[in-house]
Amino acid sequence: MGIVAALRDHLPREPAELLTEAGWLHPANLDILRAPGDGLDAVTEATIRLRRGRYTVAVEPALADTVLTCATTGDHHR
Repeated sequence: MGIVAALRDHLPREPAELLTEAGWLHPANLDILRAPGDGLDAVTEATIRLRRGRYTVAVEPALADTVLTCATTGDHHR
């Protein structure tokens, strides 16, 4: 299935909107969103959008350092 995002229910603003704007897909039969094909770029973009929206974001520890570096430097080609 690749990289997925799970979101908490009943938030004041729907974070799924931020993810779908960034190209994430919401399979109708699942309660998750699936990253588009660019994987790490999608995680970085989603992290940036969600943090700007004042959401707390948790990223798999194995990816966290790379995502943080990409988000802060703008280097999405790591």
